[in-house]
Parts: sequence; C-alpha cells; structure tokens
Amino acid sequence: MYQIIVRFMKSPTVYTLMGRGIQMLTQIMLVLVAPKVLIPQDYVEFNLVMPLALLGASIVFGWLSKAIYRYVHDLLKTDENQIRQTVFAYFSLLSLVLLLVVIVTSIVTDSIYRLVPLLLIATGLKIGILGVFNAAENHKAFFVTHCGLAFSLGIFLGICAIGESGQISYSLMVYAILDILISLVAWIRMGIFVFPPIPYLDLSICKQYFIYGAPLVIHAIAVWVISLSDRYLLTFWEPTEQVASYILGYQLSSSIVTVPLTLMMLIFYPKVLRINNEKGESDALALVDRALGYYIRYIVLIAFLGCIMVIPFRAYFYPEYYVGTEIMVIIVVSQVVFGISPFLNKEYELNGKTMVVTKGVGLGAILNVGANLLMIPILGLLGAAIATFLASFASVLYLYRSSEYRLQSS
Repeated sequence: MYQIIVRFMKSPTVYTLMGRGIQMLTQIMLVLVAPKVLIPQDYVEFNLVMPLALLGASIVFGWLSKAIYRYVHDLLKTDENQIRQTVFAYFSLLSLVLLLVVIVTSIVTDSIYRLVPLLLIATGLKIGILGVFNAAENHKAFFVTHCGLAFSLGIFLGICAIGESGQISYSLMVYAILDILISLVAWIRMGIFVFPPIPYLDLSICKQYFIYGAPLVIHAIAVWVISLSDRYLLTFWEPTEQVASYILGYQLSSSIVTVPLTLMMLIFYPKVLRINNEKGESDALALVDRALGYYIRYIVLIAFLGCIMVIPFRAYFYPEYYVGTEIMVIIVVSQVVFGISPFLNKEYELNGKTMVVTKGVGLGAILNVGANLLMIPILGLLGAAIATFLASFASVLYLYRSSEYRLQSS
C-alpha cells in the first residue's frame, strides 16, 4: 500500500495537479494580498510597473518563446543542439543589455520605472521556461519551478507587509532578482542554457521562429492594450484612490474567469499539440471544437457565478476600495466573452495563420483605446469597463468570422 501511495504521489498526474494548484494559488495571492499590504499609491505604482514589464517581455522575448512552445519537441531533441544554443544566446544577450540599462538608469534616477528592464528579464525568463515545461509535459519540473516562484512571491509580499510605505522599489528589486535566479536554474536543469560551449546565435533559426512568433507578439501587445491600457489612461482623469479601486475591481472580476480558464488552457494545449502531431490537424481541431461547445453551452452560467462570487467578496474584504457593482459585472462579462478567443486561436496557431489572431485582437485594441479616450472623460471608471467589453466582443467576433474550420459548436 505504501509503495502504491509513493508511486501515485510521484506520478505525472499528481505533479500536474500540484503544479497547476500552486500556479493558481500564486496568481490569487498576488491579487488578494497585494492590496492589503500596500497603500493605494504603492498599489497603483505596482500595477503600473508590472504590466509594463509584461509588455516588454512580450515584445523582446515573446516571438522566440511562442515559437519554442510550438516546436518544443524540436528544441529538446538530443541532436538539435543548435536550437538550444540559439535560444540561450538570444536570452543571454538581451538580458545583459537590459541589465546594463537598469544600472545606467539607476545612476540618474530613483524612479520606480528604472526597475522595468529588470522585471522584464525576470518575466521573460520565467514565462519562457514555464511554457517549455508545460508544452513538453514535463510535469515534475513544472511543479518544482512553480514552488520556487511561489517562494519568491511570498518573500515579496512579506517585505511589503513588514516594510515601510513608499518602499515598493526595494521589494520589487528583490522579487525580480529571486525570480531571475530561480528561472535560470530551471533553464540550466532543462539543458537549454548550457555553458560551455559559448552560445551561438543561428540567424536562420531566428528567422524561422520570428516568422511564426512575430504575429503572436503583436497579438500579445493587443491583448495587453485591451486588458491593461485603461488603468494608464484613467490616471490622466481620475485620482489615485479611484484608479486603485478600479484596478482592484478589475483584477478580482477578471481573475474569477481568467485564472481557471488559463489553467485549463495550459492543460489543454499540450494535448492539442500531441493530437496534432500524432493524428493530424483535423482531429486536433475536433477536440478544440468539443471543448468550445461546452464553454459556450455554459457561458451564461459562468458569467452569473462569477458575478455572485466576486461582488460580495470585494464588498466584504476590500471595503476601502469601492468600485460600482455595474463596473464589476461588465468586466466579468467581458472576460467571459473574451474567454472564447483561446479556443478560436488554436485553429490559426496550428495552421500557421497567426496573423488572423493578431488582426482580431488588434481590432479590439484599437477599439479599446478609442472608446477609452471617448468615454473615460465622460463616464470615468464605467467608461473604461464599457470600452473593455466592446473590445472583447469585437475581437471574438472577428476571429469567429475568419474561421475556415466551421465549428460544429456553432
């Protein structure tokens, strides 16, 4: 019996469940604890700096990361050392350049934004290796790395809790350094960052991966605009306390949908890739179609449950961050609608037509910025929420109408 329990605890299934659980826990803890340990001004600064790091990581590292996720089995082949060397060389060179930028800017300014390049390195390294582990279905490494990153987050939140108000820069610096060190260990243990030999950048591999990944980078930028740009625009018209309340309301309302959906897609995507490799694109898309059918079937229930869970939660635990109920409802519905897009995206990711994804989300991003500029001065926080819904709906509609694989779920 003991041996059976030991084998079960070491099985890929358990590692997968524990890894996803820790991932969900860290995302939830960041959303729930940060507003409790930070004053509103620090909370706003934190939520302005971190998205910039995410945006920068998408631009600088995203094209390569997206490509190695798609072709992860080529990356990890024992006879494909040149691909690994190219990945190592690119990440190393860009990280050194960004580190130099941090050093230079720290000499001339003490602004919190000087840390963006450092946070960018941390974000790029950890998102990159976690994506490799997930796509390769290396469940144990995925679990162990998430444990390390959860420890890093705990240190950050702990420093914020015991530190003085206004010292967010120091906490972020420690957080970024710990994430970088943990991610580097993971890259090395995976056999991708190996020295010697001196890493060599193969431009032909870069070109091949850039053609695949570049449209997805534009897609990531557009998603960032739809999801996060409103908080920056709000700072021009609304006081810090109002912006802080909107950010909290947005994060709670979006997390109730996006956290479980993201975790589901992390489990789902490797299966789609495996079926695509073993049986072909039609079988892979049929699986996606069935999953989308279930999601659409229960979409109203998902939105309803999200609203009745998150609205009382905000009112009870965060009364100091007041945000209107109607705003939170609109954001929940927006996230549920936008949740259709990962299913639709799979067709274009598998057949290489990633520019369709980029156009769809790009349309939403343009609409989002325009609607924000028109409505925020008039409606304030409500205008930002409405702009998010319009952008999400337009993006999903474009992706659906562009589909060549006519979904049975429709």
